[in-house]
Amino acid sequence: MQSARALRRARTDTWKPLRAPDAPMRRSTAAVQAAILVYDLRASGVVRNALRIAASGLAAELWVVRRTGAFAGDTGGVPVRVIAEGVSRLSRVADSALTLPALAAAIRRVRPAVLLSSGNHMHAFACAAHRLSGVSGTRLVGRASNALAAATPPKRAGLASGLIRRSAVALERAQFGMMDGVIAVSRELADDLNRRAGVSGTRLAVIPNGVDVDAIGRDAETPVVHPWFADGAPPVVIAVGRLSPQKDFGTLIRAFA
Repeated sequence: MQSARALRRARTDTWKPLRAPDAPMRRSTAAVQAAILVYDLRASGVVRNALRIAASGLAAELWVVRRTGAFAGDTGGVPVRVIAEGVSRLSRVADSALTLPALAAAIRRVRPAVLLSSGNHMHAFACAAHRLSGVSGTRLVGRASNALAAATPPKRAGLASGLIRRSAVALERAQFGMMDGVIAVSRELADDLNRRAGVSGTRLAVIPNGVDVDAIGRDAETPVVHPWFADGAPPVVIAVGRLSPQKDFGTLIRAFA
């Protein structure tokens, strides 16, 4: 398919090498080339992307704070290293903060060539654990997929909202500044990272989310048997994503209403 070839070219053309300005690229001799960090194994886009990256042929491990979620029982053969056993009653933020010493110890013990923080929610903890580990041979890379706080209008007016936003902006600049490389999922996000977070040069790369266009093409040719799609039925709009304010389904519904 022509569209499939175009997408493959787009994914190839957007790649730029990640390299710290003062460190030449070299082949790693680490047993684990990439440790891919997520909080848990819930059925999210972050986890699906992490599994695809880990299964791409690298000597990779998936590092999870908690082995819980829809993919906990089947990671497609990808090795999983659990940072904290059991189920936590704490929030994701609090639990991640309390497991920092264990994550730092894992970095010291395994010494992966790259620690990839694949979800925005893990960046601050990955930076802290990487610094705490004292391991200089492990490069820290973060995958950025959310709009930056500096590029997002405040949700509410008032002093408290302004303080929260300024704190978020400062945290973003600090965490991205501590990373050896940052992967943006779009050119627009890369531009924001460059302008607003100071990430530039060889530390910044654009790699769109991987899409299996062949599988999509096969699925598109499969007949759909559902009353909503019967002849004469009303138009249908399909949106995919978890039901949370961040996904803003309200705007989509109002746009088509």
